[in-house]
Amino acid sequence: MKSLKKHQTRCIRQLLIMFMLTVGNAVLLTGCFSYSLPKGPQNSASHDQKLADVLSTNKGNILSPEDANDISLSISDVPKNYRVMKHDGKSWTYDFLYKLGEYYYYKITPSSAFTKPSRMRTNGKIISFSYSEDPFHLRPAPSGACKFVLGECKYIEDDGDITTITNSYQNGVWTTKREIGLRGIGTRVDMYVYDKRGFSLFSSTSYTSDPGSYNYYFREPAS
Repeated sequence: MKSLKKHQTRCIRQLLIMFMLTVGNAVLLTGCFSYSLPKGPQNSASHDQKLADVLSTNKGNILSPEDANDISLSISDVPKNYRVMKHDGKSWTYDFLYKLGEYYYYKITPSSAFTKPSRMRTNGKIISFSYSEDPFHLRPAPSGACKFVLGECKYIEDDGDITTITNSYQNGVWTTKREIGLRGIGTRVDMYVYDKRGFSLFSSTSYTSDPGSYNYYFREPAS
């Protein structure tokens, strides 16, 4: 009964303040009703090819679970300038700014002229983003607590709810599975490939309700 009341209260609060969670191209009120995820482009072939290319190109520089606890960065080995590409052609350029304490700070400039630059910092294990140019707004995502933890892992969301995920690793790819608490969505599957410094080389998101459709990102040198 207590959990039901909590669910009802959360739904009422969401309806009142229109707190929406974006999943792919769908806008959802989390957990309050059933929803069918709109079908995305069937791009599994290009996704799989890009993933294979990233693994092949970076052979010998792929982060494994054995490496994850030993990440150690220095100014000489962090990438100074690179670009993250999305499968649809959008891109973001990362420019190294400075080191402060154990963290390395970057300015992120999107390819879209309508989106403002933002900031990122990392120590290889923890990554924080600020969707402004103010570095004092940087904070890690709650899911970061489970980033390199294999098996079942739980973390506390900003609203106090507990999310459970399952992490696995195989042949250079870290996979995270999370059941979406909204009927019709199914399981969210995130795949990651990192270099030995903990920087992302490839990431993708898909849903079991829409097999064959992926949002994916990959790193390349900035032009």
